Amino acid sequence: MGHGHVRLVDSVETPNGALANEPVPADQVSDDEWLIVATPGLVNGCAAGDRVLVANDGTFEVVERGGNVAAHIYSPGALADVGLIGLQQVFAELGGTVEWPTTKRFAVVTVPVAAGFRAIEEPIEAFVADNIGTQWNYGNVYDDENSPLGWWD
Repeated sequence: MGHGHVRLVDSVETPNGALANEPVPADQVSDDEWLIVATPGLVNGCAAGDRVLVANDGTFEVVERGGNVAAHIYSPGALADVGLIGLQQVFAELGGTVEWPTTKRFAVVTVPVAAGFRAIEEPIEAFVADNIGTQWNYGNVYDDENSPLGWWD
C-alpha cells in the first residue's frame, strides 16, 4: 500500500505517567498492518523488520518478528561522535545499524538476533561505561513485567 510513517504508542508509561509515542518509518501492508522499516527510538516492543497490527490509538501487536533485536542508549547530554561512529562500526560487522537524532541524546541499535546477546551487550556496556550518566535497555527482548519474550527461540 505504500511507504510512510505509522504512529506507535508504547504500552508502558514513562516516569512522568505519559505513554511514549512516536512516528516510525513503516510500509503499510493493509489497513491496520505495517512493516516496520526503522527501529523506534522511544517506543518499546518492536524492531525494524517486524510486522505489526496497529490500532486507531497507536497501540500495536507484533504479528511477525523480523529477527532483529532493538537496543536503546539514552544520555543526559549529547553523545560523542567518535563513540557513536565506533558503535556503528562494531554493529555493522554484525549486520546491524546504529542511528541517532541530531541532538545525539539517544541512539538506536538494530542487530540480527543471530549475532547473539553477548555480542550485542558487550560493546553497548563498554560504550555506557565510557559515557557517564548514559543508560541502555533492550527495546524488544522483555515484556511489561521484565520477563524475556523468547521470540528468538
